[in-house]
Amino acid sequence: ISRAGKRLYSPGAKCRQLTRAGTVLRKLIDISKPLLQELAEKTGESFVLTTLLNGERRILFSIESGEVISVKIEKADRCGLYSFVTTRVMLAFASEPEIKFFVQKNAMPGADWNGINDMEKLKNEFSKIRKSGFAEAKTPDFAAMAVPVLDADGFLLGALGVYVPLFRFNREKKNNLLDTIKKVSQKISFKIKES
Repeated sequence: ISRAGKRLYSPGAKCRQLTRAGTVLRKLIDISKPLLQELAEKTGESFVLTTLLNGERRILFSIESGEVISVKIEKADRCGLYSFVTTRVMLAFASEPEIKFFVQKNAMPGADWNGINDMEKLKNEFSKIRKSGFAEAKTPDFAAMAVPVLDADGFLLGALGVYVPLFRFNREKKNNLLDTIKKVSQKISFKIKES
């Protein structure tokens, strides 16, 4: 618990982690899974839902496309921790204590993300992500985008990511997928609030 003002208190990082680790994550998975399965079928792309837990990025579940050529999540997840757009977007929307804990446990991004080796540069990147509402990255084989999944109070629950083979990733595809995952993230947040 942290003090938010005179006689005002708010849940601290540990409280949010405990909440996230409990029933909220079960609800998040139960609500998200059918929505992401439908998305994978409609778009032909692969999706992942992640969360931050104890200073680590955890995959709650992933759904791979049924397309002949698609991004295999286990292959995409062989990169460094800060290479993942889901990690970047979650940290951008995480609380200050969660960010500090994550960095203490995992060090600075360095080569995994634009050579970032100090907190000021890291916070600048987080600010850009918060402003745009998403994170994106490209490798020689695929592109990835992620948006935050927030609760009704704006606290981070996780991130929704999509992976697309690079040859299919053009401006139109990017805009359509980004619009879609933003809408699905909002739908997930609404359904969690209502449950």
